[in-house]
Amino acid sequence: MRLFKRMSTSDRLSLPVSGQSLSLANEPAKCRLAIKPANMAVYAPVNGEVREITATGLTLMSINGRQYWLGLHVQDDQSAGHFDWQVRVGDSVSPLTLLGTLSSAAMMATVVVYDELITAPVTTVRSDHSRLRALFG
Repeated sequence: MRLFKRMSTSDRLSLPVSGQSLSLANEPAKCRLAIKPANMAVYAPVNGEVREITATGLTLMSINGRQYWLGLHVQDDQSAGHFDWQVRVGDSVSPLTLLGTLSSAAMMATVVVYDELITAPVTTVRSDHSRLRALFG
């Protein structure tokens, strides 16, 4: 019987689209994956939950609590295109989940996954009580 289980703090990312992996110059370290798509199907890069959706990207919260943004990276001379999403905010997803498809204009762009590195601030009960005492005497 195992008493302690080692928890991993990093997520294993899967390719959201099939295609050629790229290295984007002048991109911040937050860029985790960049892929030139070979087809239109877009899958979840991590196990988690859909948090926010726009026409050109979505935000996922992984089961380890990290947020990732999946979207389109376009050059100045390209039209952006869009995603046709098949999921909604609050849906649980895995790398087997079809998130949606790329529009034909988006096939010319690069699909990227950015690590937002957003963590919720940890507050203790003690600090919450002291804040309440300061507000209400």
